[in-house]
Amino acid sequence: MERKTRKIKLISIAAVCAALLLAAFGLFGRGRSDVILLDYTQTDEGILIKVGVSSSAGYIRSMKAKELDGDVLVEFYSTFGVNNPRGAKTEFLLELSPEWERVLFRRGRDNFRTVLEKNCGGNWVVCQESSYFDE
Repeated sequence: MERKTRKIKLISIAAVCAALLLAAFGLFGRGRSDVILLDYTQTDEGILIKVGVSSSAGYIRSMKAKELDGDVLVEFYSTFGVNNPRGAKTEFLLELSPEWERVLFRRGRDNFRTVLEKNCGGNWVVCQESSYFDE
């Protein structure tokens, strides 16, 4: 009988720990797919992008960029907590590589949308088809 009680306690503790982990995941920063490009400046170091969120709640704390076949795939992450402005940033520097042709922001699980592209003169311009909302 004592063994059964001990097993029930261990299962209960494991369930509570799992629930706490799930709750912490909800409170800690996650990827954002509603980030919009507000402005950008081309500098010697790269492109300084100014971003915001299209929803009425939430802040951005960090950005991760990776290169894939001449494109730069950019992901943004929320601040910790629900609508918490601590640690929020609106400007990020993308260090340029000469072979880059486009900058894309995440727009869903496996979807990216072009926000900046290099024109034939080698300058970066806002992509005209770039829109947060799908037509």
